Amino acid sequence: WRTTVALGHLWTYRDYTRAGDLFGHAVELARQLGHPIQLAVSQSHLANWLNNVGEPARAIDLLRETVATLEQHGDVEGAAHALQALGEAAAQLGDRILAVSSMDRAIELSRRADNKIVLSVCLALRAALASPALTETTLSIGDPASRCEHDHDEAIRQADAVGWRAGHALADYLGSWMFASFGRLGDALAGARSALDVAKEVEQRLFSDGANASWGGVNLAALDHVRAIQVLETGLEQARGLGSAFYIGIMKASLAEAY
Repeated sequence: WRTTVALGHLWTYRDYTRAGDLFGHAVELARQLGHPIQLAVSQSHLANWLNNVGEPARAIDLLRETVATLEQHGDVEGAAHALQALGEAAAQLGDRILAVSSMDRAIELSRRADNKIVLSVCLALRAALASPALTETTLSIGDPASRCEHDHDEAIRQADAVGWRAGHALADYLGSWMFASFGRLGDALAGARSALDVAKEVEQRLFSDGANASWGGVNLAALDHVRAIQVLETGLEQARGLGSAFYIGIMKASLAEAY
């Protein structure tokens, strides 16, 4: 079971189809073993994969059950992971209220478990989700810039504390959207460009897709349509190669606006 989950992680940023098969197999193995914690953890990984391939509604149904099981058995760290995924799924469906409340709970639990990676991810996501970024047709949380920037800065500190360069890139490209939503286009462009450089260096394809999406979007906000189209077309081709549905959707929408 552990080997299957580990292989799923290895394939997540290389081949989504292979990763999904492995996480599905991990769920079946956990059921055969009759271990509720292993089953819940497997479901959490499978739900996170569903988020990445564009099926957040299915992920939410799975994650509500998963969070309840992990909390019932006192698995604080596992519950933090599942709440992170739940927040991501809710964000994809446009439910910022559920997304941020899930991140708040995940942040609390990851501090208790001293899991700096989950903490960094959730802080970075919260900074973006609580800002006006990408909220044209959804209810915004409306946190002030100072709170969003505080979460963004702590996300970077937590990632750096454990030497997680990919996590620093994640915080940078999510922060790019956040800074742009408050009119700080210079900071937004610098963050997206830095995120893309680091994501490529550490060969983190999903975060490269996110960095391209944010960099193209910020260029669009800065009214540099030519540069935005160049970045987004290149990024869209790369995202299609991985199959990251969320970023494919964002870049296609941004390209339509640019044209």
